[in-house]
Amino acid sequence: MVEARGIQAEILEVTDFAEIMKYPILATPGLVINEKLVSACRIPGETEIAGPAKRSPPLLLRLLVAIAAVWFAA
Repeated sequence: MVEARGIQAEILEVTDFAEIMKYPILATPGLVINEKLVSACRIPGETEIAGPAKRSPPLLLRLLVAIAAVWFAA
């Protein structure tokens, strides 16, 4: 979406749990645009990303992804 619209952006995949917890998110995936959480617990649609992209380029997009399961002992 970013390339197709010619939007200048830096895209980071964040997998570090401590970094993810800096945002008000209860579950991943999440999307942060310029340090503002715009989506949590789902993949956002292109229109949700395009709105902020038009208002404030260049963008810093952070995709918050938890890739490891946490196991709790009973």
